[in-house]
Amino acid sequence: MVSKRRPGQIFPWRITAEDYYRSISNEMLTEKRLTRLDKITNVQLRELAKLLKAAKKAGYQEHLIDLMVEDIKAIK
Repeated sequence: MVSKRRPGQIFPWRITAEDYYRSISNEMLTEKRLTRLDKITNVQLRELAKLLKAAKKAGYQEHLIDLMVEDIKAIK
C-alpha cells in the first residue's frame, strides 16, 4: 500500500460513510472484489470496507468531484 511506503505523506480523502453513500453506483461488487476488502489494514479504510461489504456496491470518486473541488478551493 502506498501509505506504508510514504508514511505521513499520504492522507485518505473523502472516505467517510457519507462520502461512500454519495459515490455509490449500481455496480455490484464481485465476490473476488469483496474478498479483497478483508486484506485492508488501515483503520479508516476498514470502516469503509465494512460498508462496501454490506452494500456490495462500488463507489466512484467521480461522483464526488464537485465536493473535492470545493475542498481544494477552501484550502486557498
